[in-house]
Amino acid sequence: MIANADKIKTANIGDAKILILAGDKELGGRDIAGHFNRALWPIVDRGVLEHLIEQLTSQGAKHFVVCSQNQCQQLKDALNLPDDLDVQFHQDALARGTAGCMKDAAGDSEQVMIVLSACTIVPPDIRQVLSSHGRTKADMTVVFNKPIDASGSLPEVTPIYACNVSILKYVPENGFFDLKEGLLPELVGNGHSINALTVPGWTEGFVTWREYLAEVSVLLESNDMLAPFLPAELEPDENGVYISSEATVDPTARVYGPAVICKGVRVAGDAVILGPAVLGENVMISSSALIENSILWTGAKVSGDCEVQGCVIEQDVVIPSGRIIRDESVTRDACGKIAAGFSSVVSVLRTSPQIAAGIMGLILMTVFVWSYWQVIADLYNIWLGSDEYSSGMLVPLIAAYILWSRRKKLNCCKVGPCLYAAFIFVAAQLMRAFGLYYMYSSAERLSMVVSFISIILLIGGVRLFVKIWPVLIFMCLMLPLPASVHSAVMLPLQNTATSSAVFCLEVFGLTVTRQGNLIHLNDITVAVSEACNGLRMVMAFFIITALLTLLIKRAWWKKLIVLVSALPVALVCNSVRLTVTSIIFMFIDGRRWEGLFHDFGGYAMMPLAIIILLAELWLLDKLFRVEPEVLQIVYARKN
Repeated sequence: MIANADKIKTANIGDAKILILAGDKELGGRDIAGHFNRALWPIVDRGVLEHLIEQLTSQGAKHFVVCSQNQCQQLKDALNLPDDLDVQFHQDALARGTAGCMKDAAGDSEQVMIVLSACTIVPPDIRQVLSSHGRTKADMTVVFNKPIDASGSLPEVTPIYACNVSILKYVPENGFFDLKEGLLPELVGNGHSINALTVPGWTEGFVTWREYLAEVSVLLESNDMLAPFLPAELEPDENGVYISSEATVDPTARVYGPAVICKGVRVAGDAVILGPAVLGENVMISSSALIENSILWTGAKVSGDCEVQGCVIEQDVVIPSGRIIRDESVTRDACGKIAAGFSSVVSVLRTSPQIAAGIMGLILMTVFVWSYWQVIADLYNIWLGSDEYSSGMLVPLIAAYILWSRRKKLNCCKVGPCLYAAFIFVAAQLMRAFGLYYMYSSAERLSMVVSFISIILLIGGVRLFVKIWPVLIFMCLMLPLPASVHSAVMLPLQNTATSSAVFCLEVFGLTVTRQGNLIHLNDITVAVSEACNGLRMVMAFFIITALLTLLIKRAWWKKLIVLVSALPVALVCNSVRLTVTSIIFMFIDGRRWEGLFHDFGGYAMMPLAIIILLAELWLLDKLFRVEPEVLQIVYARKN
């Protein structure tokens, strides 16, 4: 590249103009700095911008221009600088970009300009930058922290540049104009020289709070780099901890460095501080709190039993007791939003008991399912493996459908907790303990249903329970009979099924001989096995009948009659099935078709059972018809 020789001169740092780009609180429309411009984020006890100007001044710099779009006054008020130092503030009402800020800040000056970010914690030696810039006779020097690798690819360009003011002629007077994407291509296109300089050992600055936390952590772990940022009074102890003489640390508190504890800090007993960490002025750490790899700004307060790990806590933020905060930037706005959100939630819960009951119910039901998961799994295996109780799988789905169909009425029901349900819940758990101790599975399953009912009563109250108690009782049908009851009813049902089948066959004029549970019909023998005792049909018909009584609108005594009739209807249907099967086996080989008729015959009886139940309802309506009352209203015209 060709250098512009008439404009090259070696500049002294005292003659150079240092342009510091402070930016704004927001970056890309996203608030990343809480209430403060990033240039004011503290490094120990003062903002990074003040430390930066102080370090550059120690190198010999005298002229500074701080450029920001909207927050110059805030920056100016926050800085505590010597009066004889030349620090100007330039505010652009509109976004101008890096090159635009350079042109606006330069004015008519012919000085060499150094451009760097206000978030640069440890700057490079500017004298070395100016020396290289003059020696190479470059129009612009771009400073790198890392050398160019063997492949020739450039490392990420850091926001530090040295340039001759004359090149700013390529920057337009108005509008946005970036340095990397606008000015550098213009310089290359017009044959100007650009010097690439590597100056290791300085920080590249930060943009996000995570980068800020990482940069400060690196700073704390290096005594040489940290020294310029510490007040003169601070001296490290054997653990690498800097504690101000005006700070109060309880003897039972444990602090492990690297850490800096500024003046006015109070650390209560049993608190633990694990470095790297910085506690700004007047920070308060309550008892049993844990602070690890975090920075707390002035006036922050961490209440007892809190855990703060990998965080930046803004000025005057109060962390409530018992909070666990990890990998967060906590601002006053965030705390305010959390508090407002919590208040709004509490308000909603107070004004809407239905929502409160729903949330509490969701929590309790989750715990309920977790607690009874093994019982539910065993029950599911019984449904899959037992013909008698396979219909129980439909009961929860039917109950959910019935509740959903009544949702409009239930929404109008006033809910409120019934504390007496806690005694029912305790009784259910005692029942469960009894089942576990004596290995009585039926008691465990029944306790599951009773616990579910008690939770509904506890959350919704008596009024809701009154409206849905039939559905809750209906859920007991999903449970298999206790083993003792099952064994006691199997043999009578099997004998009843055999006797009724023999009776029906004799009614049809067939010659039948019974031998126990064997039916001899002509030259064939039909065995009424345990699977044909009708228990499966009884259970299935009870579920169908209960569903019908829950859906229809009839008087309670009519529903009771229909429900009680489920047993005889099931026995009749089972007798019909056995009779038809025996007659068919007279004409086909029963051994080949036994499994098919056993399964299909049960399904075929379902429509018959429904027809019988509907006929029963029709007959009850005909026998016990109630004439509606007619209210006569006479309208008379008033003369």
